[in-house]
Amino acid sequence: MTINFPFSTFDMKKPKKLFLLSVDDDIRLELQFDAPITASP
Repeated sequence: MTINFPFSTFDMKKPKKLFLLSVDDDIRLELQFDAPITASP
């Protein structure tokens, strides 16, 4: 599952550093769920 949102959603400013070329106005959270599948008795 992936959720995307801009920095402004949480009233955050895009980071600006001299050594960075550019930063997209997009934060991406990725969640991965791993669970075994078992048969019911």
